[in-house]
Amino acid sequence: MDLAGRWRRSAPGTRPWSPWSRVVRALLASALAVGSPVLSPADRAAAATPHYEAMVAEKRAGHAVGCEDLRYAASQGLIESVEVWWLAEVGVTCRHQHYIVMLALASRSVLRCDDVEWNAGAGRLSWDEVQHLLERLPGCRISSYAMLAALLDQGLLSCADIDWHLGQEMLSALQAGWLYEARTATTGAACGKPVEVARRHDVGVSVGGRTLVAWQRAGSPQATRVGVAIGVIHGDEPGGRSVIDRLMSLPLPVDLELWVVSTVNPDGETAGQRGNAHGVDLNRNFPAGWVASGADPLTSGGYDSGPAPASEPEVVALMALIRRIRPDFTIWYHQPWEEVVCNVDVVGRACADYATTVGMRVERADRPGSAVGWQAAERLGAAFVVELPAAAIPGPVADQHARAVLQVHR
Repeated sequence: MDLAGRWRRSAPGTRPWSPWSRVVRALLASALAVGSPVLSPADRAAAATPHYEAMVAEKRAGHAVGCEDLRYAASQGLIESVEVWWLAEVGVTCRHQHYIVMLALASRSVLRCDDVEWNAGAGRLSWDEVQHLLERLPGCRISSYAMLAALLDQGLLSCADIDWHLGQEMLSALQAGWLYEARTATTGAACGKPVEVARRHDVGVSVGGRTLVAWQRAGSPQATRVGVAIGVIHGDEPGGRSVIDRLMSLPLPVDLELWVVSTVNPDGETAGQRGNAHGVDLNRNFPAGWVASGADPLTSGGYDSGPAPASEPEVVALMALIRRIRPDFTIWYHQPWEEVVCNVDVVGRACADYATTVGMRVERADRPGSAVGWQAAERLGAAFVVELPAAAIPGPVADQHARAVLQVHR
């Protein structure tokens, strides 16, 4: 949410903001998302409204200041949104503090539809509170997931509600899984539906007719980072599968959506060869920096780059997937050099941090027609290679690498 922008977008004719300094306003910008910002007593005194000061004085004098008082003050624009959090620090707390913060924003005509969507989806608003806020936002429509999450908060969500919305494709399988799981935790009664650990996407077909499968997982509906991990691109380098298997079972951070692909070269894996069924090295077939086979030592012999850029269906499928989801980071697993391969100047610290976590060195190695070179050219996130050891990957090592994936860009 772009809360900082709100200070600049106050509508003409609305009640003016208190005369806060620019520095104080910047510090307050994250109030709705994370609670009360840390300000010095002097800054608070400069920012405070008279009504806030009066409520604090009443509370400190031992008088009752309740949720209705707070709700009324917020809805009438008598206090600023951040002052709701400051009042909580002196004991004026309510079950749904975020709702009251949004009332304060609505009173200034700066509440946005996506604020209601995000907070309802995060379980911070009841159904009645959502309806009240939507009345103040003509034309605002929120997703089925956010509406059902609000019903859950109020104890009104039934299994049939989730089933119907899933059947109508108004929920993704992941969203339905979160709702089933949350309802079970809240009511103690399961819906009889399996909670999906991951959602399957068939993203293409190999030369030999084998389906290329990507699995989508997310730590929460509010995930903000998107990552991709590719286990196998060279058929004779299967070690990355062990890391992918671990990533399918590890709990994800709440801010991470992760897509995992066990292999983009099932034909080569089956045959125990580097290239696909055409004998093409898929990591030489991406269009950026592509060099014709035999025109360079790095596209000769077992490094056949194919008859043309992106001539292979496996490469076309992965390009389409990555362009569609536009990940923040992508990790391609190889063997056997035991190093992280990247250009830190292009990728940033992501690859170096990964290398530090797993105890590997960082090396730079540019290859014609490589996957990471293509992603860099199209600015599709930080993409780098992890070269695992040559032998089978022991469980603890796979676990270490999987946990390193979860920390990228944190």
